[in-house]
Amino acid sequence: MKTKKISKVEVEVNLNSYDFESYEKYRKESIRVNKEIMIAFKKNHSVDVVFRGKPFLSPTFIEKAFVPILKEYDYEYIKEHLVLTNISPTAFENVKERLIFESEKKQETPKSEKMMSFEFSRQRNNTIIG
Repeated sequence: MKTKKISKVEVEVNLNSYDFESYEKYRKESIRVNKEIMIAFKKNHSVDVVFRGKPFLSPTFIEKAFVPILKEYDYEYIKEHLVLTNISPTAFENVKERLIFESEKKQETPKSEKMMSFEFSRQRNNTIIG
């Protein structure tokens, strides 16, 4: 039986104050977390994201750290390969609900997006500029 390789990502996100420097550090940390997850997933590793101090995860953090993963991996893959450690139940539910929402949205939109781009290109091709 083959065991899964697990990559560990240590995360420190403390948005205790609302000054620009704290916000910028928080934003950069969300981007770093996303990159680390993507690197591990490309190696087919599972990822344990370990938070320090049960942090507050803003919608922006969730959007930058976790949502972009859905561009390359489906929700089932993420569910099987991503572990969130030392996170409050509320934060966990927020991440989970957002990934489910974005996953469902992704599954619904391709047809309509294709139609919109087709209509747009058809309109562009029929328009004479000059």
